[in-house]
Amino acid sequence: MEKILIVTSDLSVKGGVSSAVHSLMQEINSRKKSDIKLYSSYITTHPVLSILYSLMRIAAFFLLLYPFRYRLFYVHVCAFGSFYRKAIYVLALRMLNRPVVIHQHAADLDVFVNKNRFNKWLARKVYEASSSIFVLSENMKAITKSVAAVEEIHIIKNPVQVPAHNKDYSTADQKIRLLFLGEVGQRKGIFDLIQAVADMTEEQRDRIQLDIGGNKELDKLREMIKANRLEETCIVHGWVTGEQKNQLLKEASVFLLPSYFEGVPIAILEAMSYGLPVISTNIAGIPEVVKHRYNGHIIEPGDIQALRSSIVYFLEHSENLQVFGENSRKIVEEHDVRLIANHILSLFGRITSGSEGLSIENSLHGKR
Repeated sequence: MEKILIVTSDLSVKGGVSSAVHSLMQEINSRKKSDIKLYSSYITTHPVLSILYSLMRIAAFFLLLYPFRYRLFYVHVCAFGSFYRKAIYVLALRMLNRPVVIHQHAADLDVFVNKNRFNKWLARKVYEASSSIFVLSENMKAITKSVAAVEEIHIIKNPVQVPAHNKDYSTADQKIRLLFLGEVGQRKGIFDLIQAVADMTEEQRDRIQLDIGGNKELDKLREMIKANRLEETCIVHGWVTGEQKNQLLKEASVFLLPSYFEGVPIAILEAMSYGLPVISTNIAGIPEVVKHRYNGHIIEPGDIQALRSSIVYFLEHSENLQVFGENSRKIVEEHDVRLIANHILSLFGRITSGSEGLSIENSLHGKR
């Protein structure tokens, strides 16, 4: 049984990376063919405590001889602080001649590598030290290749659990349920979304409900909702997980994420797995999963008028909720966690042994 260690932020850290890692670990370990463990490198707490925790975890990693206890190291990386921390692991493991796979999740990878010469130099060193690099999209692959002359770059689609499809597309009382899930802040475009709703006519607003699940700038969000007298239209739930999140996805008609920076958001993929049309922006890997007028609408970041028009489109063409939603399901099936686990384990097998893979199934329907 191959022993694999995932180096990533603690799964208590809120966000898409934690969701993706958790899904993959559950799927791979359920097969009992590979022993995959998680090494927490970071937690979200007071900034000083987060730094101390990160330094302690780096020291413990090497003092407890983790580099010699596992066959392969699978390091999940974002940008800026995450990249600086993980660079220490990757470069040290390279010096010890240990195989390392980097999984690059950064939504703002191009911003990071082009910020200064040091970042570009560090990114090149880290990428060249890896045995293989996993990225989320063609866009991220192109950025990575522009930084380092590496051949082993593989597109690994973000994984999601795809539930049974029993979506009810009827709109009770002629209302369209809009749903936003994600970090509350300008980066995810939530304030643009509130402004787009405020710019709608009163008659249009009477026909929608916007549910918002997220964390961070909740006070600012509530103030903006109150200032625009949208309390009856916009419902702020705070950070949602588990059954509460599943229920919101089941009840929603359209998912919205008008972001400025992204990779391939887990939130969009989860919404698509529930058969939802998506309104989002033409950045990074989003256009690879959201096709304009096929399973949603694609707009420019910050284009509030286009965002409002996209919402109104579904008010005026509610018959397309089901058409677009079923198309979302077709696309997201390629992101089924079982398929993604197969792909990853096959690549791991090539790295560790040059053979066909680490005891993977050949299909989704084989013995698990």
